[in-house]
Amino acid sequence: MKSIKENTINKITASDIKEALSIAFGNYGKFAFSHNIEVKDVKKRFRIFLYNGKVYVAKQVDKKDAMQEVLNSSKVAKQINGLSVSGFTLHIIESELIETGKDCFLVSLYRGNTLHEYIYNHKEIPLSQEILLDFFRQILEQGVVLPGFLPRNLIVNGNKLFLLDLENVFYGKEAAKHVTEYISTAEFVNNWSCLYNRCDLVSFFAKYNTNIGKNIKIGSFEREYALLTGCDENKIGLKKEIESIIMVAESGKRVGHSKYMIASDLGHLVSDTFPRCIDVIHDLFLYQLQKEKYRLHKYLILVATYYKFYLARLKTEVAPKKGYLLLPMLLMFDKKIDVISLRDIEKAKNEKELTTLIVNRLPDTCLSRNYLCNKTTVLQTQLASMMQKNIIEQLPITKDRQKRANLAKVIACVQENAKDLSFAD
Repeated sequence: MKSIKENTINKITASDIKEALSIAFGNYGKFAFSHNIEVKDVKKRFRIFLYNGKVYVAKQVDKKDAMQEVLNSSKVAKQINGLSVSGFTLHIIESELIETGKDCFLVSLYRGNTLHEYIYNHKEIPLSQEILLDFFRQILEQGVVLPGFLPRNLIVNGNKLFLLDLENVFYGKEAAKHVTEYISTAEFVNNWSCLYNRCDLVSFFAKYNTNIGKNIKIGSFEREYALLTGCDENKIGLKKEIESIIMVAESGKRVGHSKYMIASDLGHLVSDTFPRCIDVIHDLFLYQLQKEKYRLHKYLILVATYYKFYLARLKTEVAPKKGYLLLPMLLMFDKKIDVISLRDIEKAKNEKELTTLIVNRLPDTCLSRNYLCNKTTVLQTQLASMMQKNIIEQLPITKDRQKRANLAKVIACVQENAKDLSFAD
């Protein structure tokens, strides 16, 4: 796989790497890491730059997490560096932890674009399904469990396979026996099935699907899901219930055009942009929407368009309005996605132009218009009431659970994002 050309990367002249990092993170527009099709850096954490004849990728990180990743990388490298399958050799990318004042960065040499990019560029995948799964199997046999063993964290360059993002690693033969307690089946299958055969992946992973009902590891997503759906977070089988939702919600094959975002990538963007409650509701919503393939396709295109405008703003603004990003979801709750055509979406020059067109076609009584024209206390109350009703009706849970569902966080989040998005006369 060809790496990017050095003449496409902005060069930094500095006395040392710390000064180079200060320069790079002082100018997002010039050093933003946007060379990979799949990279959507909504938190402005990544930079790429040419320094002393080498191309570096840097990520701004929390020091505690970064130290853990450095330790994991070193330990994992000793255990699995050099694993070989059919002429391909595995290499762990060991980033250097660098501090500049109060800021902390993980820095490594640029090794090429990730396998994830092949979801969008439709080039021949340089790694077969058999080789990929054989690497995964061998890593487990070494007593290493890697939740980050995903297309976005693997780079193929020639006959070398580079693995990055080792913040979360679990060790030992016991962990390897109970892989699904540490690796999400849905995330593994949904991400890799965009490149390889879904049925084969499900069959391969099924042998590791043990003890999922024990709730050994309950995270923020599980806790928020339990709250929003009226479920006991200690319920046996909670993780299995969530896995079944996400397996459907974030499924989807490669698409016909690079700008049409797949459901699993959209899930990552929502998770990076909004609080966990919106992330959970969005997955529940996508679960229902997967049954309507036409509307799902249109929804993904509309969201991708709004994110395109949002990311463009990120290069010039510190805190651009992100409330626009919630509009496609609210349109779907209203069953009003068809007020906008694909041609309208293609022609729009910015998010305000696109949104104004949508507003002018919405009836006064719908949730989406209420959200966009939310100026008074009365409208805030109406918005809360409409959201409660519209979302509850679409949750894939029993009527009894719907009565206990607590949407307070979701409603508060949507109302907060509505404050700066008024299209009222």
